[in-house]
Amino acid sequence: MNRQKKIYQKYKKKMQQAKAKNQPVKKPPYVSKAQRKALELDGLSQQTGELSTKPTDES
Repeated sequence: MNRQKKIYQKYKKKMQQAKAKNQPVKKPPYVSKAQRKALELDGLSQQTGELSTKPTDES
């Protein structure tokens, strides 16, 4: 009985791993601290660039 149980457990584990591999990833990809900082600086520079490049009607 023990031998059959162990074989079944191995089979069951492999099936669970195969099913999990086919499931879609639910969590967002990891973004490192350096990348977050670069994105933040890039976003800030774009915002300030937009503010300074807007034309004014005070001509």
